[in-house]
Amino acid sequence: MIGDVTKLDTSKVVTTTEAKPNIWTERADFDAKMKDLVERSATLAAVAKTGDFAKSKAAFFDTANTCKACHDVHKGG
Repeated sequence: MIGDVTKLDTSKVVTTTEAKPNIWTERADFDAKMKDLVERSATLAAVAKTGDFAKSKAAFFDTANTCKACHDVHKGG
């Protein structure tokens, strides 16, 4: 859904958002980070189904760090 929501460049429109304008000026990086998030989330879902708490915990933190990697660069506060 993130890709759908960010298709339109709203950087020149007055709007309330925490997104930095570099989402559109550095789109390849944003898209790569978004792809990574989708992949890590799929891994998390698969690992969680196994019932292995330790592996699920590791996959969760891997996914969370992927979120943070994008937020650090493309999200304001």
